[in-house]
Amino acid sequence: MQNSTDEQNQKTARVKRKPTSSYFTEFQLTKLKQYFNEVKMKPSHDEKEELSQKYGIDPFRMNKWFQGERTKINKKLAKKKMEIQTQQTQQDRTSSPV
Repeated sequence: MQNSTDEQNQKTARVKRKPTSSYFTEFQLTKLKQYFNEVKMKPSHDEKEELSQKYGIDPFRMNKWFQGERTKINKKLAKKKMEIQTQQTQQDRTSSPV
């Protein structure tokens, strides 16, 4: 019985959890993500000031957060583009006579 409990503990210990933000509350992150996804990926200075005051977020940290989110999206797009190019190259090789 003890062995089974140890195995369960090891399995749960292996699960990687995303670290929580030390700069933003869950509510603030939700609002930033909502704004980013539904309104604008790159808010103006005035829009950032408004968000900062409305949700009590440090403008510098918020600016860095928006930069990081745009970087994540650009990396995902670049990776997807590479995958498509690789697939097309492989298809071209298999379909062209040698």
